[in-house]
Amino acid sequence: MKAWALFYPDLLPELPGAPLPMVDHWLRNVVIEFCERSKAHVVDLVAMNAVANQMAYTLVPLSDTEVVEIRALWFSGEKLTPKGHAYLENNFDDWMTAVGTPEHYTQQATDAVLLVPAPSAAETGAIKIKAVARPAIAATGIHDWLFQRYRQAFAAGCKAKMMAMEDVSWSRPDRVDYYLGMFEAAIDKATSEANSGFGKERPRYSGAFV
Repeated sequence: MKAWALFYPDLLPELPGAPLPMVDHWLRNVVIEFCERSKAHVVDLVAMNAVANQMAYTLVPLSDTEVVEIRALWFSGEKLTPKGHAYLENNFDDWMTAVGTPEHYTQQATDAVLLVPAPSAAETGAIKIKAVARPAIAATGIHDWLFQRYRQAFAAGCKAKMMAMEDVSWSRPDRVDYYLGMFEAAIDKATSEANSGFGKERPRYSGAFV
């Protein structure tokens, strides 16, 4: 992990007098926005055990992160298809009580997933999930690869947000559009790269804590 303080050389010279906790706050918000919009930070969650007759499973994110959305889910090696509640209601007599071999998954909240039908038997490590992640609201830093690839973009976004403030020593309204443009361009590029798989193998992160 890379601590927020590693961004200070890119930020503080242009944000004179800005309190460090405030810099950390806005930097964290910028990285969260970047990850939510670009969906560039994809991680492998810790495999979960299937429990007989249990439909709902709480997602376990990696340290200092939160799950934005599920990118793909496998049950016992088979990829499940995401389905909305309307589809499930039309294709199962009562999908909330159905039991068998899971074929689909759905969500009622971002921190849990429902397997449909619920597994009929217990199985160790049966549920594997690839998910889009973002820093948690109390995160103390970001993963190394995000820092290395997007450091300048995050710095630009933070400066744009803070320079737009009024009546502070670091106000620079004449520079807001410049840095905001850099940040938006980086999001567009990261979105395109994420959609194409970055054109090559990208480091994958796993571990116990999203």
